[in-house]
Amino acid sequence: MSRPDPVLDQILHPTETLKAILENALDGILIADSQTKAFYYCNPAICRMLGYEREELLAMKVQDIHPAEELSKVLEQFRKLASKELLLSEEISVRKKDGGVLFAEVNGFPVEINGKPCLVGFFRDTTERRRMTREMRLQNALLKAEQEASMDGILVVDKSGRMVSFNHRFIDMWDIPPDVVASRSDELALKSVMDKLQAPQEFMDRVQNLYAHPDDVSYEQINLRDGRCFERYSSPVLGPEGQYYGRVWYFRDITRRK
Repeated sequence: MSRPDPVLDQILHPTETLKAILENALDGILIADSQTKAFYYCNPAICRMLGYEREELLAMKVQDIHPAEELSKVLEQFRKLASKELLLSEEISVRKKDGGVLFAEVNGFPVEINGKPCLVGFFRDTTERRRMTREMRLQNALLKAEQEASMDGILVVDKSGRMVSFNHRFIDMWDIPPDVVASRSDELALKSVMDKLQAPQEFMDRVQNLYAHPDDVSYEQINLRDGRCFERYSSPVLGPEGQYYGRVWYFRDITRRK
């Protein structure tokens, strides 16, 4: 038989300790009647998050803090949390007192209070994360559009040797096989172009040297067996604090200049 834990017993009962935990939580917390959807409890964090006073929220129901067009989704998430079908909701919209909308994930579980089934919901504001994700997707889309519009073949390889980004021009210039493209392996891509080069070993040695010296920048001309000539420029991909993420390669067909 396990021994009683006095600390756990104290937390699991409606004591000042439990109240302090709820009142000082960073996540917003709401407790709602599972049937009427009326709020029984709200902590200071959810009041700050939504801009309501405690008394105002305790006079409201679940449907009062969500946009009408999202209500069916919200109530379905509520039902699933209350029935333990979910532990964490999908991202939902929450309407603030000033009319603005924030986005939140809700971790919830059912409890019984005074003989009535209730749902405890922990609200985590995901608005900023959502904004940053959308901004990142936009930046990635713009970068991809710029890559595809470029006359250069562009390849980005991370520090583990994975091709993380490339444009169609790069694939076309080197005629990289589809299975190699799908593998995202820089090693396989290098092997696939060896028979196209006039000096394959020199090419490979230089590539390996650059990977061994991540800070180096290089510019070379590469002669192919079919008579074409490529310019190759390569530099490290560095983060804002100088952390090394990989290497970018630019290839330009300069055959007509020769």
